[in-house]
Amino acid sequence: MLKKGFYYTLNIGYLIGLITCLICNLVIDHTLSWFFIVLVGIFISFTITTLPYLLKKNKYRWFKASIIFTILVYLLLVSIHAYNDGTWLFNSFKIATFVFFFFWIGILMWIFTNIHIQYKISISLILFAIVTIFTNPFCEIVLNIKNQDSNISNIISGILMVISAIGICIYKIKNKESH
Repeated sequence: MLKKGFYYTLNIGYLIGLITCLICNLVIDHTLSWFFIVLVGIFISFTITTLPYLLKKNKYRWFKASIIFTILVYLLLVSIHAYNDGTWLFNSFKIATFVFFFFWIGILMWIFTNIHIQYKISISLILFAIVTIFTNPFCEIVLNIKNQDSNISNIISGILMVISAIGICIYKIKNKESH
């Protein structure tokens, strides 16, 4: 009952946000421009928060939600590009594809393998570590910029994720041996 109330409240919030942004965009700009960015952003939120709940009896709900999420992220990039009239769309697709490559390895592993959950968590942590450590340098290459900030915090976070993954595996192996 509480879960159902949460989802209804969340979706009413999405609807209120959409209507408010629609009205504001029309009143302020006398056209629909940035509203489409908000629309796709809310669809992305809906896909993450509500769609899996609606598909709860479906075995492949996370797979379906992930496909929709991926498409919507690319659509969001197109919407932002259309609003800003920039030249960065192809580069943003490269960066999103880099991140989605690792995201999809994880999704496919979780859905279509029978690996023990502790190993799935460990593999996911390693995938997150790779994305955490290498996304900023990849962006610098794709965008041909030199980031003035150090990537040291990302490297430390990635190393901690790998250490956690190794710890989970060691714990699982030791528990397996004791039984």
